[in-house]
Amino acid sequence: MPEPAVEPGVRRMCMAVAGRPGLLASACRSGGFDRIYVFPAPGGGAESAVAPPGIDEVAFAADLVEALRAGVAAGSGPDPGFLALDVGIVHVHEDGFAGSAIDRVLGIVRGDVLRELARAEQRGLLAAITEPLFSDLLGEGWPTDGWRFQPPVGIWCKRF
Repeated sequence: MPEPAVEPGVRRMCMAVAGRPGLLASACRSGGFDRIYVFPAPGGGAESAVAPPGIDEVAFAADLVEALRAGVAAGSGPDPGFLALDVGIVHVHEDGFAGSAIDRVLGIVRGDVLRELARAEQRGLLAAITEPLFSDLLGEGWPTDGWRFQPPVGIWCKRF
């Protein structure tokens, strides 16, 4: 049974990155996102992060994508980076964070859909945003150029 939450759950932007170890932590440092809590994903193979409540989600998402894109471009190796963004209720526990949004972003970056999309070009950053968050971002002026909907999993994807 999970540890009891030490504070009530609140909406937070959650993200996960796979494919390039250390990319998310490095992008958060270089982008000046010092309030983002980055941690190794349970089970390995990815990094997870949660933003503080009340963050400007549109500005942060755009800045994070740019920092990750720059990190992938500056790095070596042919492997693509995979990013997933979602929002949801997150609980703080003594040993970290828990919530369905964290589980969803990890499922996306570890899943087959992004890897299938990456087969055409094995480099760059492949970003995915869940449908509910994408709709929220669109309402705030998020650009739609290049984003493609993937109906089987309910995500919007774009290669950078």
